[in-house]
Amino acid sequence: MNEAPHLTFDLDAHGVSRGHLVVPGGADHEEFSLPVFSLNKGDGPRLLITGGNHGNEMEGPLVARRLIEWLPQAQTSGRIIVLPVLNPLAVQAWSRNTPLDGLNLNRVFPGRADGSVTERIADAVSRVLLPNADIVFDLHSFGPTWDFPPAVITHPIADADLMAKTLAMAAAFKLPVTLLWQHDDTAGMFDSWAHSLGK
Repeated sequence: MNEAPHLTFDLDAHGVSRGHLVVPGGADHEEFSLPVFSLNKGDGPRLLITGGNHGNEMEGPLVARRLIEWLPQAQTSGRIIVLPVLNPLAVQAWSRNTPLDGLNLNRVFPGRADGSVTERIADAVSRVLLPNADIVFDLHSFGPTWDFPPAVITHPIADADLMAKTLAMAAAFKLPVTLLWQHDDTAGMFDSWAHSLGK
């Protein structure tokens, strides 16, 4: 295994920063990097926005790219980190899962440093970006198979205070649908892992 996952820039630098999250190489894939945008306007909430968790859901990366263009004029305080494409290998293959190992990135969090390429992506995000966020928005769509209205979707959260804050944030979007989705296949989901950390 190569070096630990890291950023190529200083998240604490004031203003706009662009760089990469470096994902170490392993037996199945060499080291690679994920483009990251950060806008730091000092004290305030720290938000992480991600897209491209599933490679066949292009709306997330497209919205993330638009946010990168819009945020410098709109944000007034705090820090926003945008990772437009979490899983470039799945995006390149237009696949829900990573072709190299067949894994669904949204079922392997917090990942493993010594795992397959998908697990190493999750590990890098878990170790480097999540500690620098108070709130996480993971942008998804229903891919090419479903026609679904714009919505905020979350899962039940055991922590009542965090659940209330999450629902208040969902309401602030004023979208047609807010869905509290309870299902059994939540182990390893990015949002479930973030919730377990109080985010």
